[in-house]
Amino acid sequence: MNNRFIRHLIPNLMMLIAIALIGEVPATAAKPVRNRPVTPVITVNTDRIICRSYEGLGVQWDPSFVDYTPAQWQQIFQRVTILHPQFIRCCYMATSYCTGFNSEGLPVFDWNSVDMRRLYPILNYCQSHHIKVLLGEWGPPFGMKIDDPRWSTLITDELQYLIRQRGYTCIKWFNKQNEPSGDKAYFQQWRTSQLSLNAALTRTGLTKYVKQVGPDTSGERLFSWVHDCAKQLSIALGAYEIHWYVPHQDISSGHVVNALRDVRTMINRTDAHGSDKPFILGESGTSDTVGSKTGDWRTGDSNLLIRSPQYGTLMADYAIQTMRAGLAGMSAWDLDDSMHEQMAGGVPPTAANPHGYNLKVWGFWNTLGPAMGDPADDNLRPWFYAWTMLCRHFPRGSRIVLTNNPTVRGVRSTAAIVTENGRTALSFAIVNDADTARTIDLKVPNAVGLSEVREFSYTYGSTKATLGGMPLPNRTLHEARLSKGVVLQLPPHGFLVLTTMGESQPLKLTTGRIARTTHIQLISADGTDELLPRTTLQFRANVQPEQVPVRWSVTAPNGMATTLATVNQQGLVTAHRTGVVLLTAKSSSPGSVKAASTTLHIVNSKSISDYLSNWSKSYSHTSGLAFDNLHASQFEGQTVRVKRISDTAQSIVYQMAHITGFRIKVFYTGHFNDQVAVEVSADGVHWRSIPTLRTTVTTTSDFQPAYLSPATQVPDSEYLRVTLQNNKVVYAPQLAEVVLKASVPLH
Repeated sequence: MNNRFIRHLIPNLMMLIAIALIGEVPATAAKPVRNRPVTPVITVNTDRIICRSYEGLGVQWDPSFVDYTPAQWQQIFQRVTILHPQFIRCCYMATSYCTGFNSEGLPVFDWNSVDMRRLYPILNYCQSHHIKVLLGEWGPPFGMKIDDPRWSTLITDELQYLIRQRGYTCIKWFNKQNEPSGDKAYFQQWRTSQLSLNAALTRTGLTKYVKQVGPDTSGERLFSWVHDCAKQLSIALGAYEIHWYVPHQDISSGHVVNALRDVRTMINRTDAHGSDKPFILGESGTSDTVGSKTGDWRTGDSNLLIRSPQYGTLMADYAIQTMRAGLAGMSAWDLDDSMHEQMAGGVPPTAANPHGYNLKVWGFWNTLGPAMGDPADDNLRPWFYAWTMLCRHFPRGSRIVLTNNPTVRGVRSTAAIVTENGRTALSFAIVNDADTARTIDLKVPNAVGLSEVREFSYTYGSTKATLGGMPLPNRTLHEARLSKGVVLQLPPHGFLVLTTMGESQPLKLTTGRIARTTHIQLISADGTDELLPRTTLQFRANVQPEQVPVRWSVTAPNGMATTLATVNQQGLVTAHRTGVVLLTAKSSSPGSVKAASTTLHIVNSKSISDYLSNWSKSYSHTSGLAFDNLHASQFEGQTVRVKRISDTAQSIVYQMAHITGFRIKVFYTGHFNDQVAVEVSADGVHWRSIPTLRTTVTTTSDFQPAYLSPATQVPDSEYLRVTLQNNKVVYAPQLAEVVLKASVPLH
């Protein structure tokens, strides 16, 4: 042994002896390890099925008001083939095939009308490409009332001709009346109309081909009509279907998934066969980027983001949240600008636009762009690639499975088990709605062996695609071991789609490799832990991994049995008498966290506060309301308020048992006068105006705060409606806070 080696060995031996005597390494040695960032993990639980039979993503494809040339039809068909929608929604009027009634009161049909000749190519394409069709009619023809039985007869005659004579078995669903809206009396009239159609379809044997869908509502009373249908019309409906145009803030905040999951749960609970019926969005898009609602009246009913890459990310995020909520499908509005003119009709002809076309701009492209002096408008818009990536890799028949969302702002995910040609595959979609790129680890514990995974990327900058518009993979992960995880780079304001579809070797999945439960949090629907006797309060368990099943129980605080309250296995608590109880949700999955509990107080009076950061505490609201998060310094630092985006009065409705008081905070400009109206109702139909006392505070801001409270006794009510009246400026007044007070009636 040479001297140099000994000189190096002795100091090292002394250090080892010192460490042994001290018992630990100095803290400075561990510092780099503690500061090492941990990559967030998305875990896919293929044992947990959210939707057993997914219907897929689709698009609104209506007959145009113009006749396409053969070349235009060819281009449309080529692009739809690339898009690969799993279903379409298609609407027109009964006047397209019926010219009226003869002297004997019998309908006169014209199956070769201009409108029908524009419809047949769409149905021919869907039939030959196995695309499901949700057919519908915009409204009753010839000035009929909605419950006129002649309309149901016309529809059954139409369906008999289309299905039995022309062979369009692709027609699977039918929607009678686009976007009905009204109070409970109107709902009953509409219900009569739907039952009339159901009887006619049953009588003619058409129910074996086509199912009714509804309610097809949009805007105010959007979800309340679904509840009414589940209670009163389940016998007629084969699927639940609505239209929801969502403020982009509700998409980015993740509010969509919670709202739709609650509706899906309600359907399952209320309709005896609800869990077997699809729940789909028949129309979808963003609401606060529409010209007529942002004050840009030149654009009318057109989406101002439709040409921006941002719209593709928003719609992908929206679709991911619908899958996470358990919906069976979602149709985007719409395919092609050339299908619909603005309600005001055409515009004066010009040299560039000799026909005076004035279109609703919502599509993937505009076939009439060249005829309007803008040939480039016929090019594919960015969101076409986003929707194509999702349509093609989450096909009909997929099983949507549970994925956990990492605690990273703006990141949401979904996954599906896909069966293609008898082989099993997996598809994943992950959106990043943040300003910065994210690194994520994707794991599938139940995946066996190695897989080939193709990754498609949608970004603001560019998306790889062929000249015809077919998205191309950004990269291919060879021999990826999904059970151990693959590291992904999420682009800012973009999303990834990954799939094993097309792999030569089928993916193998085992069962039982469940991620450990790490977190359980109990959340009430109104944000409180108080109930009045003889009322209910819905709770949900926020579990990580998400949607791990829990069992609910109510006990006395010491764990003993109680009769003060009960809870069902959907988390609905029913209070019987005043007192204190303990609500518990227990997980059956392995993990360090087994259960979570919260104390509930059953009291004779309570209050809830809505600071209006989202719509979760409201019952309904009109479509002309949106959140405003600008210029907080003008609003006492309050970062979010609700304002009108339509030049008409707009309302928000709350539901709470035994409402007896309220306090409302608004910001106004100028003279207050009657800028805000408050009403209450026992049934949601008949409303009573409540005069208010107003307390104002003078500030140096352009917007002054005011607090409204009842000037008279409030009758025992279940609904409260706050209306922002039409004002000379659309951005005032603004609603900042609503506090509801309730108490047990004295009797």
